[in-house]
Amino acid sequence: MPTSTKVEDVELAHGEPPAVQPGPNRLAALRAASSQIATCGDLYTLLDETLAALHRHLAIDHSMLLLLDRAAARLYTVASRGHAASGVGSEIPLGAGVVGVAVREGTPIRMAGEPVTVRHYPADNSVFLGDDYLIKGVAGAVFWALVSDHVNDGRTAFGNRELRLDPRFRLPEVGDNLEARPVLLQRRLVERHACVRIEKSGRGRFGLRVERPLRLTQVG
Repeated sequence: MPTSTKVEDVELAHGEPPAVQPGPNRLAALRAASSQIATCGDLYTLLDETLAALHRHLAIDHSMLLLLDRAAARLYTVASRGHAASGVGSEIPLGAGVVGVAVREGTPIRMAGEPVTVRHYPADNSVFLGDDYLIKGVAGAVFWALVSDHVNDGRTAFGNRELRLDPRFRLPEVGDNLEARPVLLQRRLVERHACVRIEKSGRGRFGLRVERPLRLTQVG
C-alpha cells in the first residue's frame, strides 16, 4: 500500500553547497574521435590516430593497442602513447597479467590503487612480491634496483650497459654475464603472472611495465 511522508522539522544549514562540475560529453567526444579515425587511409596512420584521438577527445593520456594472435594465444603490442618505453613488439600470453586476463575474459578490468609490497633482503638479495618469493642473487639485486629507480624517479627505460656500470651491484669487471639477468627476470615475472614486466625495447635496451603501484620495503 502507498505510504505518506511527513516533515517534522527543518534546520537551517550554513555554507554553500559544493559546486557540481559538469563532466565531458562522452557521446560528443566519441563522435569526434570516430570522425578523426575514419579519415585514416592506412594501418600505420590508423594506429597512431586512434591513440591520438583517445588523448585529444577523451583525455586518456596513457594507452596501448594490442593485437591478438589466437593461434599462438598471445597479444602483441602494436602501438602505445604516453609511456617512456613504447613497448611495441612486446608479447603478453593470453590470461597473463591484467591485460591478458581482460582479453581472455572479454571484459574491462578497473585496477585498484592498492599497492603491491616489494620486499628486499640485502643479505642474499632475495626479493618477494607481496607474499610470493620472486628471485635472489644478482638477478634479485637488479630487480630491486629497477623498481627502486621506477618508484623514486619514475623511470621505465633502462639499458644493459648502465646495469654493467651500476655500482650498486659491485660486480667484477669480468666473469659475470649481467646481460642475461634481465632475460631471467623477464621469464620469472611471466611465470609468476606478476604486476611488473620487463619488455625488450631495442638493442641492449628494455622497459619496465608496472601495472600496480609498488611499495618498497628493505628488510634487515
